[in-house]
Amino acid sequence: MEAWASRQRFPQMQSVYFGGGTPSILGPEAIDLLLNRAKQLFDLAPDAEITLEANPDDLIIHTPEQWKKLGINRFSIGVQSFNDKFLRRLNRSHSAEQAKNAIALAAAAGFEKCSLDLMFGLPGQTMQDWKQDLEQALTLPVDHLSVYGLTIEPKTVFHRKMRQGDLDIPGDEESADFFKTAHHTLQNAGFEHYE
Repeated sequence: MEAWASRQRFPQMQSVYFGGGTPSILGPEAIDLLLNRAKQLFDLAPDAEITLEANPDDLIIHTPEQWKKLGINRFSIGVQSFNDKFLRRLNRSHSAEQAKNAIALAAAAGFEKCSLDLMFGLPGQTMQDWKQDLEQALTLPVDHLSVYGLTIEPKTVFHRKMRQGDLDIPGDEESADFFKTAHHTLQNAGFEHYE
């Protein structure tokens, strides 16, 4: 932030986004330091949207109220799936129930802006599994969904299993069908597909 602020003058900032991983793991004290420094370096609009990416279990350890006191006014929650079987396969530290509870806690704390991440193309995932995840998401108090396909990265467990032929992931056409299903389901529910 200091490097960018020293290079040029920026217009008034309308948003701050703590993301690109799981910054909530840093805890409120570290995020507070970063946010205060951003406010010193940049002209932050009084009504700026300040988003924190978080895992569901981080919203149980550090409550939404704690984050709200810092000025966070939007969560992006890394749910990935509402099926415990897939969460275990992804080595996620939360359960489907914890994810739903985290979203409910955020809503109860007054967060009107809440996004969640869902993932398709998971090992062993069927279209019915995917539709159930979408339907579950639509029952929750969220105003934004990030939907993306699983990407197999080099030097990961999934990459090794794929090279060994031991990973049952959907092919390109089936993944495209998952994407189209998400598009139509969410559009019919009033969500705008903008990216």
